Amino acid sequence: MGKKNELVKVEPGTLPILQGESVAAALQANLGGLELTANDLERIKVPSSGSTMWTYETLEGECSEKQIVGVIIYHKLVRLYWAKKIDEGGSGQPPDCHCDNGINPVGVGSPGGKCIVCPHAQFGSAAKGGGQACQQRWALFMALPWSRIPVLLSAPPTSLAPIKRYMLRLSSNGVPYWSVLTTLALDVKQNAAGIKYASIVPSMVERIEGEARERFRKLNEELAPLFSTIAVEGTPGE
Repeated sequence: MGKKNELVKVEPGTLPILQGESVAAALQANLGGLELTANDLERIKVPSSGSTMWTYETLEGECSEKQIVGVIIYHKLVRLYWAKKIDEGGSGQPPDCHCDNGINPVGVGSPGGKCIVCPHAQFGSAAKGGGQACQQRWALFMALPWSRIPVLLSAPPTSLAPIKRYMLRLSSNGVPYWSVLTTLALDVKQNAAGIKYASIVPSMVERIEGEARERFRKLNEELAPLFSTIAVEGTPGE
């Protein structure tokens, strides 16, 4: 069993992703043209039960922490739609339609087409809760203290608003997201049905300066083309 309830001090310049040869070059060379998928990356899930603890696997075993601290190397908005929900047999199945480009969103699959006009992307289209039947998620690719390769965190719809506020706050100060050390905490919320859920609370720990900042800038440029093509998966109603 790994560490629990420990808040670890992280120095951006000492993160494993900056050590040794270029991670981007190594991935491109070692994959030999093979497609990189979401399942190939280590993943961290937002707890579904309203817990305020992150739980994830490392080489040393399972770890639980109140905060995740690292650098967001790349991020993107995605959409996922299942015609069948969990109680209808949709669990474990790939989405019927998905969009992995939040800049010019066009769904692939059924129903496909432009997301902005799709009826499943409208608020109130979900069978429960008045949300969107087609989930919008925020994929964060993060450099963390225990991995040389960025880890994927797929933030659910309930965490989109606080992440957007954080990105806008950085933008209003002219600060790129890859140039700061970010911490992700969890806050417990409750929906109209009385169901508790965990919502991500992002905040800046410190700005990254000097040589480390330049290296993270290059990492963003090198890894963005690779990560932009990754199809992010999820679970119906997750």
